[in-house]
Amino acid sequence: MLSRFKCSSLFFAALFAASALSGADFERVTDERVHEAFVTPTPGSPALEAVPAEPPRDLNESVPPQPDRELHWIPGYWSWSESRDDFVWISGVWRRPPPDHQWITGYWWRSNEGWVWIHGFWSAVPLDQITFIKEAPPEDPEVQAPNPPGEDYFWVPGYWAFSRAEGDWVWYEGAWVQLDPDWILVPAYILWRPAGYFLSPAYWDYPLEQRGIAYSPVSVPQNLRGDVTYEPSEVMQPSTIVSQLFYYYPDYSGLFYYNYYYYPDYWNSFYGTPPWWGWHSWWSFGWFNNWGLWWWWGHPGFAHPHWLNADMARRIHPASRRLVRSFDRVNRPFFVTRNGVVRPGRFWDSASRVTHGQSGRNRPILPSSRQERRAIGDMAGPRQERGFKALEATGTGRPGERLGEPGHPNFGGNRQNIRGRSANIPQHPGGGVGHEALHQTGRGRGQGGRIDHRQGGGLQQTIPHTPQDGQRRIDGSRTNEIRGGGNVRSPSGGGLPGG
Repeated sequence: MLSRFKCSSLFFAALFAASALSGADFERVTDERVHEAFVTPTPGSPALEAVPAEPPRDLNESVPPQPDRELHWIPGYWSWSESRDDFVWISGVWRRPPPDHQWITGYWWRSNEGWVWIHGFWSAVPLDQITFIKEAPPEDPEVQAPNPPGEDYFWVPGYWAFSRAEGDWVWYEGAWVQLDPDWILVPAYILWRPAGYFLSPAYWDYPLEQRGIAYSPVSVPQNLRGDVTYEPSEVMQPSTIVSQLFYYYPDYSGLFYYNYYYYPDYWNSFYGTPPWWGWHSWWSFGWFNNWGLWWWWGHPGFAHPHWLNADMARRIHPASRRLVRSFDRVNRPFFVTRNGVVRPGRFWDSASRVTHGQSGRNRPILPSSRQERRAIGDMAGPRQERGFKALEATGTGRPGERLGEPGHPNFGGNRQNIRGRSANIPQHPGGGVGHEALHQTGRGRGQGGRIDHRQGGGLQQTIPHTPQDGQRRIDGSRTNEIRGGGNVRSPSGGGLPGG
């Protein structure tokens, strides 16, 4: 007969074993974004969405075995799923930090509008050295970009940055920058935190294959959230990450152009490749116009962007039925209303009136109330003239087939009275990681961040040069783990294999 002590020991051992679960024990979520430290979105608006429910306490996430000494563990977090009307767990990741950058952790914050996820981001400086500005930056101007110097160039969009000397926001022009198979440039973008607005400057990051290991998001039953120890186990391959982020491609345009350029065979056979991806100059569209075109194409009958004309529509083949069905799971951007897209500035002016100042340009938080969101959209949305009929995509080509590139659209933007100066984006001391698979695709290797200075008018941004092989050094002697807040830094020290 077992003693009472042994019986108790076996009971607690069995209880612990039952509570230690892996990713295979939970439902894998395929319609949520990957951890934002692994692939950071760079939207053209710092808008945040409030949710009506309080997030659960963080899971007790067990760290999987470290696969490489140069990778750092960044814990997971809860994310609100609109389709499930519940939270899902975004699993932690093993990540090779971008050179000379540290991870500033995101967190849930309770506001008057509901609970808000404050995004994390990669930064070259600690959080306490960032200057926050209460006043919102102006709306991005409509840019008529020049033609690219060649097909191995990609467009880095312009951005607003606050000038302490002038006490105001200034605009920096976009530029065409040459691709490099070993690096992806993350463009500068504006973020908002409760302390105010700030600019995340451009930086070079690794291709997905070199960043580390990402694990699939999972759906955790509510009755298990406080009692289990969860260890991520379902590894996401780069192709899986790309496919899950595809429906939000305007938020990751730099990543997707890189992927489209170096893996053309995949995209030429993919059922959902937008036909305008083959029109190189159209990659210079801003975030707002990219989303407007993308939403129109994936939702037949939806109001077309104001700049789209009949000739352009005839060169765009219709979206496949499969793609249209897949769009049902995509949350529409805040500026997509029932009557069409509306400029973000107009949307926030309406939000301020509907919420009596709780939301607006200086506080870009969408209320959690669906009724208030609908009222904002109806107030801000475009007024369609009687008899209005949306253009339809009527091209007869197959996905990936070029039907002849139309001229660059006339967005009709007013660029007068935009002040600015040459951007001061520091060059980082990084180095290349071997990426032989890309060199075998037949694409030419980039020569390092060259800028075509033939743009007319305005100010140009200085883009950091792509890192040169053999320069980067990362210390892999320890794992720097973040628990509930903090930073991951890429220290200097030992060398990378192949660096």
